[in-house]
Amino acid sequence: MVQTLALGDYEMTYAMRAQPILLILLGLALASAVQADTEGSADLVSFSFDEPSGLNYEPPDFLEHVQDTVFSPNNNWFPSIRFIGGGQFSEIEVDALSYGHDADTNLFDAFFSVGRGSQGLPGTDVSNELPEDDRYSDIFASDKEGNNTQIYDGDGSSAEILGLLENASTNLDALDMRATTTKGLIYWSVSKETAETKNPYAAAGVSGADIFIGLEGNGYSIALPLNIYAQAWDLGLTGSDDVDAVVVIDIAADGVFDPNVDTIYFSLVDGSTSLAAAGIPPFLGAGPADIFM
Repeated sequence: MVQTLALGDYEMTYAMRAQPILLILLGLALASAVQADTEGSADLVSFSFDEPSGLNYEPPDFLEHVQDTVFSPNNNWFPSIRFIGGGQFSEIEVDALSYGHDADTNLFDAFFSVGRGSQGLPGTDVSNELPEDDRYSDIFASDKEGNNTQIYDGDGSSAEILGLLENASTNLDALDMRATTTKGLIYWSVSKETAETKNPYAAAGVSGADIFIGLEGNGYSIALPLNIYAQAWDLGLTGSDDVDAVVVIDIAADGVFDPNVDTIYFSLVDGSTSLAAAGIPPFLGAGPADIFM
């Protein structure tokens, strides 16, 4: 099950062509997709973690280590904060994140993290990362030919460090392989539970398959009015689906989704309605480890 997905040109260049199903990583959980503009420091990475992971950071100094805070790597057992969503004790779970791209290209690297229970194909770095609970706080790159390579490691024991607790402690959730956006915009989705039960999302009647847009910075996830970049049906989804990873290519960088020129890559949470009806194209035989466009 892929839980985060990121597209980029970070160190490796693999061709990703626009197709209904862009990538199949069996046994993975797609988390989020992004594009990296430059090689180098791990500080380029931006990420969030899911709700249970926040329980690891409860001391008074870490009250803003919650599931809509966006983090950067840190050489310690906790990540550094890039910017804050709802703030202390926030219950908004942001499970997909993209800084957006204004360049139309179909040559991408595919970066991803995996969700709990993911196995990976035998012989890949996902499969080789043991104990398997350590996989959930790592970032991998796919060659889109059935293999993947570990790029970042939660605690730095097997790759460049992110500063996350491992061994079933921290589950990396949303991901962008850059430190910031070039246009000041951020695109995100929230969990189905957040959309249905937490304001301002519940009050707006939105879904876990909608993509939101706002200004990068503190308070992005609770700023009003709540602006939708693309709705579920723009993605060919239902309101009961749950987007788990997203990459937005907004050609004009105007925050308005134009299906004629803009592109959204995404994955779905296991159990989403469209996956349950997998006999219908483009979801024929699809699962939570697949990437759609």
